[in-house]
Amino acid sequence: MITSLLCLAFPLLLIYAAWHDVSTMTIPNWVSVALAATFIPAALTAGLSLEQIGMHLVFGAAVLAACAGLFYLNVFGGGDAKVIAAASLWTGLGASAPFVMGMAIAGGALAAVLIV
Repeated sequence: MITSLLCLAFPLLLIYAAWHDVSTMTIPNWVSVALAATFIPAALTAGLSLEQIGMHLVFGAAVLAACAGLFYLNVFGGGDAKVIAAASLWTGLGASAPFVMGMAIAGGALAAVLIV
């Protein structure tokens, strides 16, 4: 029960971040902090080993560094970079490709709607 509630934070926070980004073109910092902060308790209650959690943390740090570089090149906004890095904690390396693909498709669909 606790694991389910903690894991529910991931999609709910991402949906809120997307809604807030679309409506205000900003993503509040607390969303990224909440995503990152809920990962470790969710991972522990889900039974991930400390080694697996460590790999997720290393991957999240690498994604944050890459996204910071893209922010400085004006490719991403700061909020986008922080949310993507926090979400990568949850996905890990194994599920990052489908997550990025879904994010790209959703962003493309939104861009098409805004253009029309």
